[in-house]
Amino acid sequence: TGVASAFLARTLLEARERGLALASLYASTTRLYRRAGFELAGACVHYAQPLRPLDRAGERDLPVRRLPGGRHEELHALHRARAADESGVLDRNEALWRRVVREDRGNVAAYLLGPEGAPEGYVVLRQQEGKGDHHDLLATDLVVRTGRAARRLW
Repeated sequence: TGVASAFLARTLLEARERGLALASLYASTTRLYRRAGFELAGACVHYAQPLRPLDRAGERDLPVRRLPGGRHEELHALHRARAADESGVLDRNEALWRRVVREDRGNVAAYLLGPEGAPEGYVVLRQQEGKGDHHDLLATDLVVRTGRAARRLW
């Protein structure tokens, strides 16, 4: 075995000895990690949709509330509920949540879908410069727990 395999085996052994039951990673290659027992557990999906057709779509009676910059605590319960229902979705620690809402950038906004105290979903949006003089609006994190919340987005 190579140096990387030996290093990974030792790291996993030390983690087990410390009582850690789960290991996840962003793999640069699958071959090494599959030999160690890792497997793909999630997906990154990209959809593109021109905004103009969305002008009149969707359900407009569900309230939408923008969270103050960098705030994400109100998203946690919705994400945990999704993680419990879907395989491959892990709970997030504080560092991962900061990455989701990208506190280091001013062009990210999180929105709760539904009445205050009983949200039905959320979306985190990021604006980025596109080609030419237009901008792209990216949904970088999305959870919808009801059909109403899904229709509210579209």
